[in-house]
Amino acid sequence: MTSEKNKPKFNNFTVRFLSALVALLILASTLFFFKSLGAIFLILILSAIVCIELCMLFFSSEIYFKYCVPLLITLSLGLMLNYPNSSLSLLPAFLGLILLPWLYRNNPISESYDRMVLYLVAVFYCLYLPFQIHLIFNLDPKFLYFGFFALLVFGIDTLAYFCGKAFGKRFFKGRFQAQISPSKTFEGFLGSLLWPLVLILSCHYLSIFSFSWLSILLLYLTAFAAISGDLIASLIKRKSLKKDSGQLFLGHGGFFDRLDSLLLSAPLFLMSVPYFQIV
Repeated sequence: MTSEKNKPKFNNFTVRFLSALVALLILASTLFFFKSLGAIFLILILSAIVCIELCMLFFSSEIYFKYCVPLLITLSLGLMLNYPNSSLSLLPAFLGLILLPWLYRNNPISESYDRMVLYLVAVFYCLYLPFQIHLIFNLDPKFLYFGFFALLVFGIDTLAYFCGKAFGKRFFKGRFQAQISPSKTFEGFLGSLLWPLVLILSCHYLSIFSFSWLSILLLYLTAFAAISGDLIASLIKRKSLKKDSGQLFLGHGGFFDRLDSLLLSAPLFLMSVPYFQIV
């Protein structure tokens, strides 16, 4: 009989890989079977989870931020996805902002200010940016643009991780962003910048996309936005004195931890789309 101490344990990389594989299978099967409706469902669910995680980083015991804010923002997002041309779609989100000074009118100015800033950040990350993701989903019926976008962003993160592990502090003694995320290295950052070029050349060679020089420039700006998104999420977590935004995504922390780069880079990717086409 195997004792508790002798039981084999999965290492962190194995858990990260398996959970990412499951997430990828869920994404692919949802898009394959339900098409654009599946995309809307995924965006709404993930946006709600990210909003809850973001609010709980700072106000885990605050009922308004724990329940009402995610509900109002997700409701607005749902209306925007179904009625993108209606200004009434934003009404629930605006209602949440309108209520803030009335709910916290007796609090110190600094606390009220922190709540307002958090609400605006939540609206940006969980309403505006997910809507940009939805626009990418709708660019083509086979989701080729979204596939390229996801490979671009997650590939940057993956290559940064492996280059940091393999070559970290071998060529540069200092840390890349010591105050924000001590684990990140210059080697990881520089290694991640190779991925956009590899992906672009691969898609060109396989005759999936044709690129212009302007699209390559904008795609590299998208890559920098993805890296910045990861750093901003690290800064938010560091400010809240928490390591992860949540525990739902095994081996990865929270969904905000994994989607930060994807969300922030979406608007720049949309800017690049008119300059490269499906072959």
